[in-house]
Amino acid sequence: MAAPGGISNGWQVVDTDGLSVSKGLTRTGADALVSSWLDIDVEFGCQLRVVPWEPTESGELSITPANFDLHPTIPINHALNLPNIERGVERDYLRKCIAHHDEAQAAYGSAKEAAARAKKHRVKCDGEVARLQAADETEIAAAGATLADRIKAGEAAPLEPNLKTGRAALLDAEARRDAALEACALLDSELAGAKQHLDTAASNVQKAADVVIRAELMQAVEKLEALWVQTVPLRQLLESARYSGFPPDQRTLKALQPPEFPGRPLLHGCIANYRKALTREAEASLADQPPKVTS
Repeated sequence: MAAPGGISNGWQVVDTDGLSVSKGLTRTGADALVSSWLDIDVEFGCQLRVVPWEPTESGELSITPANFDLHPTIPINHALNLPNIERGVERDYLRKCIAHHDEAQAAYGSAKEAAARAKKHRVKCDGEVARLQAADETEIAAAGATLADRIKAGEAAPLEPNLKTGRAALLDAEARRDAALEACALLDSELAGAKQHLDTAASNVQKAADVVIRAELMQAVEKLEALWVQTVPLRQLLESARYSGFPPDQRTLKALQPPEFPGRPLLHGCIANYRKALTREAEASLADQPPKVTS
């Protein structure tokens, strides 16, 4: 498919809502951007598609230079509804949540094993009841046939049948089976409670990990704010110098431009991996995370 107007960079990448992620691209560049997002975040990458793009009336390519527009924020906010933890003790809180999760996981494992053993015992009791019930029915049938023969023979006092199994043994087996059913119901209930407790503990660990990330992001904000305090007067000085006979040279112009952010998509992958790593190890570090999102 040819680009609109015959221009090579007449393509854009849009999401499912039709909002432009990046425009003024070549077809190869647009395909590469989608492929990059598929490597970083499959769910978001699958929402992207390449479509034709028309330039502005002036003929200029309206490409927004900001990298934040080229890689929009996915509409998820992990910083919402997090617990308020005292500054500086975020990792201590995470350690406690991980320890609590480990305890909940061990309790769930024990409850699961107990429920499995109870089910196995119940199946054994069911089999015993079925065996005794079949034997009882066979013996009752045989005793009934013998009794019928004695009655037909005119016996004055028919003998009581001699049952080896006895109804009492069957009733005892049924009682054991009913007790096993009650045990299964009780242990299944405890298992459900342990699972709910484990799910809550896992959610708390993830929130605690997000608290750590939020705190580190706030530290980055503070550092950036401090840098701006130093940067703004310098920019103001260089901008003002041109009106005093000192026009900016190429080096000055370059210094006045906002820096590019090379590798930002890879940093996105590092943050996603960092979030997962913190749920397993409270000492995890962002710097140690791989650039591609792992499972």
